[in-house]
Amino acid sequence: MTTPYRGVMPTGPEPSDPPAQFVNDSLAYTDEGSGEPAIVAIPGLPGSGRDFRWLAPLLADRFRVIRIDPPGYGASPRSTWKPMTTEDRAESVMTVIEHLGLTEAVLIGHSAGGAVVAHIARHRPHMVRACVMLSSTGPTAHFAKHPLRFIAQPLRVRLLRRAVAPAVRQLYRLQGFPSYLTDDERAYALLDAAAFDFSAHRANLAGMRAPTLVAWADDDPVISTETFQALAASVPPGPRLEFADGGHNVQKTHARDIAEAISNLVG
Repeated sequence: MTTPYRGVMPTGPEPSDPPAQFVNDSLAYTDEGSGEPAIVAIPGLPGSGRDFRWLAPLLADRFRVIRIDPPGYGASPRSTWKPMTTEDRAESVMTVIEHLGLTEAVLIGHSAGGAVVAHIARHRPHMVRACVMLSSTGPTAHFAKHPLRFIAQPLRVRLLRRAVAPAVRQLYRLQGFPSYLTDDERAYALLDAAAFDFSAHRANLAGMRAPTLVAWADDDPVISTETFQALAASVPPGPRLEFADGGHNVQKTHARDIAEAISNLVG
């Protein structure tokens, strides 16, 4: 799950917030910059295109940068309280890619967004020029699913969701999540995290073929350094960026270093 930076301020130019565009008036994305290949950025849980607002302007002077708001997050509405799997989230990303007519892309995934990158890279390899996994979910679980499933069950019922919303809000606050999250985004993230399939994720990691950049911070409060190292060993060769600090959002706290590494990777 996605938490903000702790102790280290974002680096880079002023953050960019392009206006949202929509596929079928429902699936939101932003589009900035120009150049090929296009870069498609996928957030974690809960997350939206805002999570890349420091990294995107550093890339947009050379590449076209597309940022996705998955259903239920950011500007994308969600019509049901059914949890979304990694495959479901990957399908929403592919909907935007196909809507824009992209034939090849560099995929960036933050946190649980890295699992979406792995899914697309394994199942649509012809679409993927390179992969970038930032503070991304590794091959082993970094959270306990059973408590999440227990918490997630009442969130499907409107009255119960309202009743537990203050407690959920406090839980996220204690974890350091941004205050701009809505109650619905917090609830959707719990539902979606409870549905995460680590065995499928390991298979996707093993099936990746595109060059892959992996970046993380050793002081990440969500995922351990050992898990990131296991992730780095599980995916195809590429740059490995290990920062001493920067928290769970290295795409904010080390935006310049990551942008330079992405540019060098793509060539």
